[in-house]
Amino acid sequence: MPDPSTTKAVIFDVGGVLIHMDWKAYDRFGVEHGLPQREWLRILHQTDAFDAWQTGAGTEADWHASILSGLRAHLGDGAEAFLDAWWQRPPGRHDPNIDMAQALIDAGHTVAVLSNAGPDLRAHIDKNLGRKVAWHDIIVSAEVGLAKPDPAIYHLVMERLSLSPEQCFFIDDIRVNVAAAQEVGWTAHRFKGDYAALQADLRAHGYDW
Repeated sequence: MPDPSTTKAVIFDVGGVLIHMDWKAYDRFGVEHGLPQREWLRILHQTDAFDAWQTGAGTEADWHASILSGLRAHLGDGAEAFLDAWWQRPPGRHDPNIDMAQALIDAGHTVAVLSNAGPDLRAHIDKNLGRKVAWHDIIVSAEVGLAKPDPAIYHLVMERLSLSPEQCFFIDDIRVNVAAAQEVGWTAHRFKGDYAALQADLRAHGYDW
């Protein structure tokens, strides 16, 4: 564990920060395949089954069953084909952020992942990112039974990494998650795809790599 008196930590979200999460493109995919506007986002991520899966209270099978049920209400027998086409889409990556994460580690900073995700994230993160990053920790909502923006998950990160709020710089694409981090005393940056702005913010807060 790095010296707690000198540690500066950067905590990365995954979806939207390391992996592309283009909500408008996701919605277009749904509309192009016969769903009403914004319905695919609701079916995919705005259900009790999804919330249970990402906090470890439900199974991936239950979540998939919920997705198929929602799709069948609109697409009937075409639901399975829609879902197959969705899962076959290759994930886009924010390679500059991925490379920066490892560069920060190499420069001596503590670097971790904090993600609202299912229990499969840890097993697939290297493949999804296209390279191995030597994370100091990976905190997955489904493993710990907590999810952003619950303040408890931010406190858990500090406990696991022996950090104070002043040592933490958090990067997320979701406004409420950034605000919650700031409420517990973290510095936080809402990433909107601007790599230069993120790098400038990190350097302004004393991070060099």
